[in-house]
Amino acid sequence: MNRFTNLFRNDKVLFVLSFFIAVALWMVVISERNPQTANVIRGVAVSYVNTETMDGAGLKIISASNETADVKIFGRLSEASLVTMRNVSVTADMSQINKPGTYEISLAATVDRAGVSVETITPATIQVQADYIVKNKRDVEAKFINNLPDGYEMGDVSLSTTSVTVEGPENTLQKIAKAVAEIDLNNVTDDISGSFPLKLVDANGKEITSNKLTVSTTEVWADVEIIKEKTVPVQIVLDGEVDLSRTGHSVSAQPENVVIKGKKSDVDSIDKIETEPVLRSVIPEEAGTVAAKLRLPTGVTCETSGVSVIFAYDKAGTADGDGQ
Repeated sequence: MNRFTNLFRNDKVLFVLSFFIAVALWMVVISERNPQTANVIRGVAVSYVNTETMDGAGLKIISASNETADVKIFGRLSEASLVTMRNVSVTADMSQINKPGTYEISLAATVDRAGVSVETITPATIQVQADYIVKNKRDVEAKFINNLPDGYEMGDVSLSTTSVTVEGPENTLQKIAKAVAEIDLNNVTDDISGSFPLKLVDANGKEITSNKLTVSTTEVWADVEIIKEKTVPVQIVLDGEVDLSRTGHSVSAQPENVVIKGKKSDVDSIDKIETEPVLRSVIPEEAGTVAAKLRLPTGVTCETSGVSVIFAYDKAGTADGDGQ
């Protein structure tokens, strides 16, 4: 008994015993204050690995059901609490992809901190679609919406380009029929000049959009001529030597009015269209008809190129028709 008591009186023994007691107490405290815990790292980007077969076949991933995943980790609180998105990686093994199609790919995750492991990945798999990336040309057209006001029609239409090059997944490009620039004609009375965005559409005119498509140009410059129609009377011009009051003829035009077309600024200032002068030498002695061409101002057109000038014999010797 005395011998055992003497051990506790020995300083070295007391020191060693105290050390082990302290370690035991520390482990108890650590166990209680630094328990095992789980934590979820959300939104970790999915990386594609083992893409050699896919790349060699000329395939690209054009869509994926998920581009990020949530990773549940497990470990001591002191370590797990320090894990961030930078410490976690999520990969998708693409080695099985060797032709176009949709694939179910399992995800794998790792964490680069000691004492921390991966418990689960959500989602555990993703669906990816692989396809060839091709490049083709598509025609560019103007698509007009709404109508011009009454009395107006379209003339020449000019586009800065007649085609664009589209690059993207083969399956998507096969659906694209053309590229269109929509031009609104509502309340338009003057020529149109401007830049218009291009839309890719299918054969039914439905727009096709995809962030996997690239187009050589996304807009086109368009010049659209707007033509105004106007009905104006025909004025007969007689040669200065003609004196109807002396010859005893009256004169009229058939048709009396014609429809002219041109720019609004040109047409608005016109209130009549004159004929080229009718010479004395072609006027009939009595009743008769003479053809006369119309004299059109520059920039103005008329579907009627000429009129009939009708001379009527007036026995009374007076002129009661148009003339000068």
